[in-house]
Amino acid sequence: MQKPMPEIKILASVELGNPAAHCAHFGICSIAVLSPKHWAIFKPRHVRHVKAMLSVTTAGCLRFEFPLEGMRSDTRAQFFPPEGFRVDSASVLPRVLATALRLPRGMETVPGRYAFRLFPDGLVLELLLSMTKPVLAA
Repeated sequence: MQKPMPEIKILASVELGNPAAHCAHFGICSIAVLSPKHWAIFKPRHVRHVKAMLSVTTAGCLRFEFPLEGMRSDTRAQFFPPEGFRVDSASVLPRVLATALRLPRGMETVPGRYAFRLFPDGLVLELLLSMTKPVLAA
């Protein structure tokens, strides 16, 4: 009997915002992998900066675990309202992240409004992923 693959969790710094609007508005603007040392000392320097633990669900969604201690209170109010987390436009996962999570290159988040779960110590959000649409030559 083959053992199931262990769940991969990546420590990351996430910049919230719409990548198509130079990180203004809503969504996931950028993701950078953090070392355990940098994860431990991370302090959000701006309302848009948070730390998160990333993984992939069995359904193929990108799962973010946002610890509340790695997020400012105004971040939670602005980006995590009761009606859900908003993603205005797709954001392609960085190659290093896709590789680490064993995803094909070219995966991107799907725009929409996403429900999240609130726990005493953090928020959990799962975003749908799709392959980027190939650009057709003119």
